[in-house]
Amino acid sequence: MPAVDERIRDVDTERLLLLEEEAARLGFSQRLPVDWLRERAAVAAVHYLFPGLEHRLSHRPEVSPQWRCELLLTVRTGEEVLSLPIGRTPKSVLVDGDG
Repeated sequence: MPAVDERIRDVDTERLLLLEEEAARLGFSQRLPVDWLRERAAVAAVHYLFPGLEHRLSHRPEVSPQWRCELLLTVRTGEEVLSLPIGRTPKSVLVDGDG
């Protein structure tokens, strides 16, 4: 398996929403709900994706490999929220007081 490309990717909110919409369309399970992001992400912000691991699905070669990433998200309040580290929880989710 090739080494994970460890370069941090910066994406604007529009691109982040497009990536999440694509993940939903392809049926990826470890993603954030698009509506949740649309409601909370700062519109004019830059967000950062930190590649964590390459995930291959032998039963779905058309979508392999997948890159599992942590996300540093800037929310509408201006705060930055980091998704939970990959490999420490079953899902990479953002913690939010109102769910």
